[in-house]
Amino acid sequence: MGIQVSEVETAEEARAIVRLAKYPPIGNRGISGQGPHTGYKSYGARHATEYAPWANENIIICPSIESLEGLENVEEIAAVEGIDMIAYGHSDLSAQLGVHLDLEHPTFKAAVRRIAAACNAHGKLARGSAETEAQIEEYWKLGCKVLNLPGNDVSTYLDGMKARAGRAHARLKSIGVPTP
Repeated sequence: MGIQVSEVETAEEARAIVRLAKYPPIGNRGISGQGPHTGYKSYGARHATEYAPWANENIIICPSIESLEGLENVEEIAAVEGIDMIAYGHSDLSAQLGVHLDLEHPTFKAAVRRIAAACNAHGKLARGSAETEAQIEEYWKLGCKVLNLPGNDVSTYLDGMKARAGRAHARLKSIGVPTP
C-alpha cells in the first residue's frame, strides 16, 4: 500500500516521483484498469471515478532521506503535494553525518527531529526507524508517528522461538521435569 523511494535529495525529485506514482489530477501515472494493482478487476471507464481517486488517497508515497543534500532540502521535499510520508535511511544518513549507526548521537537525533518537524509542518507523516524497544517511545516523542519495529525477519522469528521455548520449559517445569 505504499511506495518508498530511497535517496531522494530534492523537491524536484519528489515531484517527479509523485508524477509517476499518482494518477491524474495529482500525477500522470498511466491508467490501466486491470492488473495486479487493482486485483485484476476491470475498472474500465470507472477507473477515473473509482480506482484512481481511491489509489491517490490510500497508496502512500514515501521518499527516504539518506544524504546530507536530502536532509538540507527536507523542508522543501515535505512541502511537495502528493508526498504522504518521509522516512530516513538510518544507516546511510548516520554515515553521511559522520556517526555511522550511532543512533544515540546528538547529530543523528537532530537530523531525525528536523525530518519530523518538516513533516509535521506540512501535514505529512514521519517514519522513524527504531532499533531498540526504548527508541519506539523516543522516536514517537521526536515526532515520528509511523514506526518501524526493531529487528528484522530473522530476529523476529528467533524472538518468537525463544518465547515459545520459554513457555514450553515453564510447562515442563510445572510438572516436575528438569529444564535447562
